[in-house]
Amino acid sequence: MKLYQILNRKPFEDLGKLQQSYFHLVNFQAHVL
Repeated sequence: MKLYQILNRKPFEDLGKLQQSYFHLVNFQAHVL
């Protein structure tokens, strides 16, 4: 049960982190360019 919950939750957390880092990268590029 625990493993299932971790596997079920983790992709959403990773997706959120990926989105955050993507937006930070876009903002950084916008300031540099």
